[in-house]
Formats: sequence, C-alpha cells, structure tokens
Amino acid sequence: MPIFLFREHAPVGRYIFDLVRDPGRIKEVHGRPGNDFIGLELAADGTVLAFIAGEAKWRADLTVSTLNGIMKGDGKGKGAARVWEDNGVWNDINTALLIPQGIQQICDLLKTKDRDGFARTILSLDEALLSDVGPPRTDMVLIAGNRAATRAVGTALLPTAAPPADYKAARPLQIVEIVLLDGEDIIERLYTTLWKTNG
Repeated sequence: MPIFLFREHAPVGRYIFDLVRDPGRIKEVHGRPGNDFIGLELAADGTVLAFIAGEAKWRADLTVSTLNGIMKGDGKGKGAARVWEDNGVWNDINTALLIPQGIQQICDLLKTKDRDGFARTILSLDEALLSDVGPPRTDMVLIAGNRAATRAVGTALLPTAAPPADYKAARPLQIVEIVLLDGEDIIERLYTTLWKTNG
C-alpha cells in the first residue's frame, strides 16, 4: 500500500517546498521517524490480518565490517576484541513493539485518501492502536549496497539459514540483502525521476 508516509512529515514538506523554489539548494535525504517501511496484509473486507515492518539501509560498500556496524551499532576495539554498543538495527528490531511505529500515520493518510473505501482497515488499525494488541507482526531487514571488491559473487553476509543470535524478538524474520554494481547510479536515476527539473 504505497501511500508515501513521509508526505506528512513536516520537515520534509518544508524542505521540498524550498527545494522546488530555490535552484541553489542542495538535495538532501530526509528520513521519517519510526519504521523504515510498514506493510499490511488485508482481508477481502479490509481487515488487517498481519503487519510486516522493519529497517532498510544502503551502504556504498558492503563489507563484513560495514554490515556489523549497521546491525550491531557503534563499536570499540579491533577484530575479535571489538565490543559493540548494541545500538544498531538488531537493537531497533529487538525493542520494537508488536504495533509498528507509523500505524497512526497510516490511519491518517488512509482517512485523507479514501475514508469510506478504507473504513474497515482504519477501524482495524484503530483497534490495534487502542489495545496494543494487533495482528501478528513479521520483522524485516533490507540491506542494499555495492559488492565489495574482496567479496565473492553470490555470497551473503547476512544469515540465510536461520535467524542470528543477535535477533531476540521471537517473531518471524525476513532478511533481504541486495547486492548491486554501481548502485549510486541507480539511485541517482531513480531520484531524478522523482524531482521536477526546470529546463
């Protein structure tokens, strides 16, 4: 359900307003609070059956060290003696509640988009928000980046057979690792299609 959560994020709205009108302004990436993405599984009547929510990260050079930094957070020391602060993606997911952050934002946007058409979905989300008891949640981690020169083609840096020991949330987990060549060019082309240019 692509309803563009960040469109209600006030700082982004102000930034886009200025960007369109000031040709000298440098393009920046603005995030939004809460989960990086949320998906809803809907029944035929619009009732929410399940959530999927999680974190998405991009790095230009995907190495073991880079990935450890993303997933485990800040660290001190080198090699096997490195001590992690546990303030990375695993911590974000492990401490996440059953009801994903951003559900209220989805409700607000669905009301704006088509209140009557999404009435059952809005009610279902409101019930989850009021009770903090909702449909099952699946966690998802999506990491994208360029393959490091030292990395063999076809190898995964994230676990593929079972959740790692760092994952403690005891919910279903999906991990997606996207390895690209010249990913910056793909990103630049994608963002170019999103921004109106003068001339």
